[in-house]
Amino acid sequence: MDEAADLIEARGYASYLPELLRLKGSVLLLMSKVNAADAETCFKQSFEVSSMQGSRAWQLRTATDLASLWAAQGRSEEVRALLGSEGFDTSDLTTAESVLAGLRSTNLSRTSLVLGLRHACWWQTAPRPMSAAV
Repeated sequence: MDEAADLIEARGYASYLPELLRLKGSVLLLMSKVNAADAETCFKQSFEVSSMQGSRAWQLRTATDLASLWAAQGRSEEVRALLGSEGFDTSDLTTAESVLAGLRSTNLSRTSLVLGLRHACWWQTAPRPMSAAV
C-alpha cells in the first residue's frame, strides 16, 4: 500500500490518497486487532488529508470507520464528537436520515413490501369463482 501511495502522489492522483489511507487502516484491522493503533493513525491521516482537500465524501467514510473503531474500544464521547461535528449535517445526509427514520417509524421493511406486492399480484391473477346465474 505504501507503494500505491507513492504512485498516487507521483502521478498526480492525490485526491485518492485519503481513500487509500482509509483502506490501509481497514486492512490493518482485518489482519489483527493488535493493529488498532496503526489503523487509527491511518484513519486520522485520511481524515486530515480529505479535510485539507475539501473532500466531504472521503472525510465522511473515514470518520465512519474511525468512529466504528472507537465505538468498539468504548470511546463513545469521541465518537459523538467526531460524528456530531459540523460538516456531517449536509442536506443529503439529513434527507437520507429522514427517509430511514420514516422506514423505521412505519416498520416497513423490504420483506414486508415484497410480500405485500406478491399478495397484491396473486390477488389480481387469482381465479375468480363464477357467479350463479339469476
